[in-house]
Amino acid sequence: MALTDIVKMELGKARNFLFTPKQKEDMMQYLTGNELANHFKDAPEEQRAQLYQRLEHHLDESLRKYSGQLNSWYQSASKAGGIATTIADAYQTLISKVPLTGAQYVPLHNLMVLLKSLAEAPYMYGYFKESKDLVGILKWLGMKPVELAIPILGPLLGTGWTEKIVRQRIMYEAKVNFLKEIGAPVEAPYKALDRHAEAKTGYTIQPKYGGPMPAYA
Repeated sequence: MALTDIVKMELGKARNFLFTPKQKEDMMQYLTGNELANHFKDAPEEQRAQLYQRLEHHLDESLRKYSGQLNSWYQSASKAGGIATTIADAYQTLISKVPLTGAQYVPLHNLMVLLKSLAEAPYMYGYFKESKDLVGILKWLGMKPVELAIPILGPLLGTGWTEKIVRQRIMYEAKVNFLKEIGAPVEAPYKALDRHAEAKTGYTIQPKYGGPMPAYA
């Protein structure tokens, strides 16, 4: 994998993290164009169509698996809480002709974030039982200080955050199951970075992330 491809892929991951696709077609486009691009871009058309069907099958399975979380009323309550907090912050900061002092408003802001978090907690508990996604839980907890500390922007970023975590997991599981089916390593070797490291250090790099990419049948 060329260094430019690595940079492009990492930028795609960052963009995907900030603007997580909601529709299945957009998820497929991201996976085939970024996370799994090396499996699709050089494959013959017929083979690429077969790979696309395999990936779509695994994505459908993941979407069904987490449909309960995505359609939960906890999700709706969480979004409503985030929007309400954002609007309250914006009104207090930008519009109110009689703005409250920090000591007066901060407890109200914190209370609204707390109520939103309470609505999210059962949702995230059910999600964790299903997925065992510890990183996702840490992402959720890590957003709480941001929501509490930064008016307007914090609650705005936190709105729909739990849904993003679940949709990220859906794509991740679809990718992993697809790679397992075709017999490929879960993480593609970063050969360009290995060569660069070898040139700088003089040591031979022995990657721990799987062997050569398999030939497709």
